[in-house]
Amino acid sequence: HINRTTTYKDPRELMAPEGRRTVTVQRRPDIGFGFVAAGQHPTVIQFVSAEGPSEGLLFANDQILAVNGHDVRQETKDNVVALVRSADDVLELTVEQLPARPRTARRSCRVRFTDRVLVASMPDGSSDFPPPLPNALRVYLENGQTRSFRYDDTTTVKDILNSIISKLQLRAKQYFALAIEYSLGARSSRVSLLRPEAKIVTIIRMPNSDHLRCVFRFAFIPKDMESLWMEDPRALDYYYQQCTSDVVRGRYAFEMRYEACVRLAALHMQQVAIESNLLKEGNTVSLTRLEFEYGLNSFLPSILLENVKRREIRKHLRYYLKRDSVKLTESLAKQGGRCDEQQSFLSLRVYDASVSLRVRYLDLLSHLPSFGGRGFSVTFKESQIDMIMQIDPRVGLLIRHPGKTGRPTISIDYDLIDRLVVRRDSEISSLISIRLKSSPDQGLEFLVDKDDIDDLVGYICGYQLIHCDRQLICDFDETPPSQVQAPTNPPPYSAIHKVIPCGWNYSSDITSSDQVII
Repeated sequence: HINRTTTYKDPRELMAPEGRRTVTVQRRPDIGFGFVAAGQHPTVIQFVSAEGPSEGLLFANDQILAVNGHDVRQETKDNVVALVRSADDVLELTVEQLPARPRTARRSCRVRFTDRVLVASMPDGSSDFPPPLPNALRVYLENGQTRSFRYDDTTTVKDILNSIISKLQLRAKQYFALAIEYSLGARSSRVSLLRPEAKIVTIIRMPNSDHLRCVFRFAFIPKDMESLWMEDPRALDYYYQQCTSDVVRGRYAFEMRYEACVRLAALHMQQVAIESNLLKEGNTVSLTRLEFEYGLNSFLPSILLENVKRREIRKHLRYYLKRDSVKLTESLAKQGGRCDEQQSFLSLRVYDASVSLRVRYLDLLSHLPSFGGRGFSVTFKESQIDMIMQIDPRVGLLIRHPGKTGRPTISIDYDLIDRLVVRRDSEISSLISIRLKSSPDQGLEFLVDKDDIDDLVGYICGYQLIHCDRQLICDFDETPPSQVQAPTNPPPYSAIHKVIPCGWNYSSDITSSDQVII
């Protein structure tokens, strides 16, 4: 502390002098001149042996300018080394310390990419991912069709969505959304909603976009299935095709009980038998004929077929088909004529048997916890407690502690939400503030993974439109979070600072208890 300075390095280390200098090094029989040269144009000192003849004379990063008076600035490393080795016991070098490169706070990493990246063991070259089209977005529909749309730098998700809705002649457009689907494994995939304001070019430039599918989804559960059929029969039909496809592909296999899978398959079989004219005499459904024509894998997820004996599956399917046969016969007999609501199949004002089966199928499926919504891992910012935010299509936002299935800790109805405020909190998380009508200036703040924020906002805004018939205001601030740079210079000597013992900044005579670090 004589010089009253602070440093992060050992001040006893010798620093390389600035400017050009000429040194004389004496050869030693054991280690020679005691340095290693490297590089090409310029040739520099890479390493100096400790306690060698060059220690204190030469330093790492010294450029060799001359060897015994011979200019070597334009010589290769091999020629310079040859001159050094041919020297006698005394070597005269002219060197100059190269300027140090400025250190950057960001760590430099080299990443090597392969030509194609497999996501979650999805087979390469799968027919589900045909080659991309230049300047065109391919959108997959749930009826097996695809649509391709040209785009430019200004095309948004909303533009593509409106175009599809217009081509399919759908009236209930508030239930639909564009989403991206990507694999989570051999049997499951995940669907994430896209913001209507998002640019198509940003989706195309996403990592592994060759293995992402842009899908047109019926994303939000209606309040009443019958009302949806009365409003837009095409929307109900699309919704039904989407749900049967999801069930068969196993999207809900891990949360759906065996009995529910078989019950849904029986309803699906009745609907197919009616529309395909495969009913037997007496308007009964033949399981054998349906299995021969379509196979059980058209009605049940493959994971169930692989783990349950076919004999057991057929037995339970026949039970449900026989139980519904009387009601189905009555419904077909009354089809086309007005029937009393209490006597109609499924107790609905829907008189078409096929439509009634569709509605019943959707009603049963809607009781699944993840159907029409999703759970998000969030952190309540005020208490820094990890929680689960569940999007419930009927109730609103249900926020619970992980592992708790009882009454939610926080429950927010859709009609209580005034607006949303979203901003970036860090490189990996975003902060969402849910402003309520009772306190629009203050809100409940949660930290969410940055990859989930669009999905969360999409569900809240979608159900707000369905339940409250209004567009929810959402303020997005996509400004990257400010980077907190670590100080590059040590604090002033006169300031209050913490001294970390490093072995050289305290005398060896001082014990650890005497090392006062403030």
